[in-house]
Amino acid sequence: MAREVFEAFDPADPVALNAHLWLQEAWRLVGTLHLPTDEAARRAWFKALQGLPMPLRKRWQMSLRHNRWALSDAADLVCVTPEEAVRQGVRGPGVSVRHANRTEVCRFDCADRAGAVHRARVEVHTGIPAGLPVQEAWARKFAGLVARARHVVVVDRYVLQGHLEPGRAQPSGLARLLHELDALPGPVSVTLYARPWSGHERAVRRLAEGLTAGGVREWRVRLVPDGTFRRHAHDRHLRVDRTVIQLGKGIEVLGGEHVFAASDYDVKAFSPFARARGGAAPGLRGDALGARRRRRGAGAGGQAAGAGLRGRQGGAPGSPGADPRQASKSTIARAFRKGARCAATAA
Repeated sequence: MAREVFEAFDPADPVALNAHLWLQEAWRLVGTLHLPTDEAARRAWFKALQGLPMPLRKRWQMSLRHNRWALSDAADLVCVTPEEAVRQGVRGPGVSVRHANRTEVCRFDCADRAGAVHRARVEVHTGIPAGLPVQEAWARKFAGLVARARHVVVVDRYVLQGHLEPGRAQPSGLARLLHELDALPGPVSVTLYARPWSGHERAVRRLAEGLTAGGVREWRVRLVPDGTFRRHAHDRHLRVDRTVIQLGKGIEVLGGEHVFAASDYDVKAFSPFARARGGAAPGLRGDALGARRRRRGAGAGGQAAGAGLRGRQGGAPGSPGADPRQASKSTIARAFRKGARCAATAA
């Protein structure tokens, strides 16, 4: 997003306003915002952001707090003003141009028709085929979503049993996920929801032995009865901060060298503006409401599954965002909440 888009914003132009709202929603679901690596350019970008009308400025600020961003001068898509688009060779409102460095340039008010956005939206709703190399599956389906992760939740009743499957010669999907998260700058907190079984302590200790890079600072296991999974969280899924990845075959699709079976894959994201009150421009009234009502994670929400199962401690238990009960109005979060209560009596 070029800073000139902020500087040229006209509050009286409904098309420009809707374009800003659409870009924020697309960014939340499929994108990563790239900010300039040069400090002076970055300061100019934020100064231009401060010039927006307060409701829209607050919305961008909240998006920066909750959505993915990175310091990089390379991007798949650059959104510019209509005047700059003409200078860069864009010849029509719904047309984009791709430069030699493969960066696509389009008008910011026509980003919904950009090729990069279309490809990303298709990718997040397309299943994972059997036989796909796991490294490619990780790069296409997971790497971008976890690049700046802080809180990761795995809901899969068989995830610990799969890790200790007899005769397994390749890393399990859970081991690969933890390895990739551990390699991030961090700190990342990880919570596993799984069914209780006789070997869960051995599985957790073996997983802990592989966490040596320092990215995963805190992780815990919560055991949830089968009945709770059947009633509330039948589908296996992975939650990364405010994004939920539904996986038909579970995280085991990342096990071994190739995906063992075709799996459903669908990405959904909780909006930080879900509690904002309606109006002529959706989400532009009461933007701070979601921030004021954010819950702090409760340390007493669930019981760790046995002594020594929490792994390395890098932060206070129940830090904000670590408890999936924050998204209290989602079906998935309700299942988490019920499962955490059951875990307290089942552990």
